[in-house]
Amino acid sequence: MDDKAAGTYATLAVIHGFLFKEIYDFADQIRTVNLAKGNVRFAPVMYLAASLENIDRMPQQTFEQIVEKYLELNIAHPF
Repeated sequence: MDDKAAGTYATLAVIHGFLFKEIYDFADQIRTVNLAKGNVRFAPVMYLAASLENIDRMPQQTFEQIVEKYLELNIAHPF
């Protein structure tokens, strides 16, 4: 993991694969269906790749920036 950039989708995908590869066949792969949980709808698939690119470019130097980036990533819900 030392060669992975902190706070990027690519690194999150590696972690997701490591944690869930034996449970889900889609572990570490960007989702291909729209998702919702309760009344919350996550980013539509048609915008997901662009959303993740924008999130990767978000700054993460301060606590507030890290929280904002985390919230955007949760809304994107890539897996």
